[in-house]
Amino acid sequence: METTIDFCELAEVLSNRVLEYYHEEDWKPLKDEDNITVMCKKSRDFSGNVYRGDCTIPLEPEKALSYFLPHPHGRRQKWDSSVAECQVLIEVTKDITISKVSATKLLQGLISDRDFIHLDVVKRFPELGFTCVNSCSIDHKDYPPGDDYVRGTTHPSGFFLKKHNKDRYKTNLTYIAQAEANGRIPRYLTEAATGSHIIGVFKDMINDIESTKV
Repeated sequence: METTIDFCELAEVLSNRVLEYYHEEDWKPLKDEDNITVMCKKSRDFSGNVYRGDCTIPLEPEKALSYFLPHPHGRRQKWDSSVAECQVLIEVTKDITISKVSATKLLQGLISDRDFIHLDVVKRFPELGFTCVNSCSIDHKDYPPGDDYVRGTTHPSGFFLKKHNKDRYKTNLTYIAQAEANGRIPRYLTEAATGSHIIGVFKDMINDIESTKV
């Protein structure tokens, strides 16, 4: 079984990989809706695509951070309609956890319920002006795949929260996402759903922020 040192080393590799994607510029436009843009490119981590979504949310970065953390540290399962459960399983350090994410059906049920075991890392880059929450799938002997869900795979992914340069009460949000549904689902179905899924995630979050401000 992995030790705390192993998880910390993996967390560093994960954060560096997602940061590389964040800084790259060779993205191809995919969708643009309600001031949300989605782009994609070939992944270096598997044979599919990696996606990038960008938008501005009406909340400052430190308050927005909790929206991306698993329960009990954050609110992810409360606002994201694509997430049925997002629960911490193991506390590795203050900023590194092992969590279980159960995802709801996509594409009117063509992609059935999935679950994921994630390494989650909060990483702060004060010199670059942003904080990120990164995740990737891991295997853990205490949490094998069950019969109720197909075990999916999340390749290095993350949310980047950067202070808006004109309004301190807003955050520039970037989402780097790449995952495999696994099971018998053709990859093209997963790829077809990802752009709309990212837009849905952003809209869910913005709606929740605005509803809690009322």
